[in-house]
Amino acid sequence: MLEQVLCSLSVTFNELKLLAVGESKEVRLLTPRIAVAKLLPSVYSFTNNRYGIVPGTERVRTKFCAELFRAMTRRPGPRHLSNAFLGLVDSDQGLLLAEHVVTPGNLEVRVKRYHIGSPLHRYRYTEAHETAFGGTPLARWSRFETPVVCFDWRNPLEDEHGKRLADEPLSDDYASIWIDDCARAKQLARDTFGWIEELFAERGLQLIDICFFIDRTGSVIFGEISPDCMRVRSRAADDSEALDKDQWRSGGEPAAVLDRYEKLYQIIFAS
Repeated sequence: MLEQVLCSLSVTFNELKLLAVGESKEVRLLTPRIAVAKLLPSVYSFTNNRYGIVPGTERVRTKFCAELFRAMTRRPGPRHLSNAFLGLVDSDQGLLLAEHVVTPGNLEVRVKRYHIGSPLHRYRYTEAHETAFGGTPLARWSRFETPVVCFDWRNPLEDEHGKRLADEPLSDDYASIWIDDCARAKQLARDTFGWIEELFAERGLQLIDICFFIDRTGSVIFGEISPDCMRVRSRAADDSEALDKDQWRSGGEPAAVLDRYEKLYQIIFAS
């Protein structure tokens, strides 16, 4: 019912009170309890030191995010999936994501099914060390039986001297300084990852990893879940088809990012 009301609205975005603005979105207040986000057509990779604007990606990300949250609500399965999404709002600047206002922190939550991405660069020579209980050493594309959940402290792109900054991994003890219930946040992230992973598997795709934003209580996912914040492949291998921004990270054409996002949307929601 509320989403139907929101869909009937048409607002002038810049007349709304500004709540926050970042590299990927601008958020304003529709009411004291409802925020609306305009996604921006930006793509970024710290590892490859690449930033770009790809018009059209913001539209696909918005549609993808809305459809994903709607699907979670319709069929959550046995998992408890809590998110702030309310619906889409039309505006003079295109569709906006509407959600409950939550209290955000400065942490990002990453969930990884495979040993790939930034851990390969941070944790060197893992192949030389057994894992717990005499297990096989981690190598590129090693699969984790249980998805690994980790927290990152979010840094700006540059410090006051123009030096590039990366987000920094945090231990659970450090994360609990800023999250009321760290264990609950980890379980929510793992459950939500599992739900998305199953959805993608039904379409013949493998979810590799993903990033979430979880509020200060540790109980609500908010913000964007789209191809921009995940790795998705036809299978877990370097030579598989990527339906994310991985190839752009390593020098691919910007237009290909939009094509891959569109293809992923069609596979998941139009099939």
